[in-house]
Amino acid sequence: MTRNSPTNGNMNSQDATNVAIPEATQRKQLITIRAFTVVILAGFKAFGLMVANMGRYLDRPVDL
Repeated sequence: MTRNSPTNGNMNSQDATNVAIPEATQRKQLITIRAFTVVILAGFKAFGLMVANMGRYLDRPVDL
């Protein structure tokens, strides 16, 4: 190989990994991450509401 070849004779060089991600894939990733975030936040909110609701009944005696 010549000295100023871009990969410098090494196919595992940094330039080989710099392949552009297609735009559709990137958009799909963004949508997936957003959906994940929404689901996680909704879970936290539901858990918080559940705990707050349970707090109402803590001062009452339990009938079994």
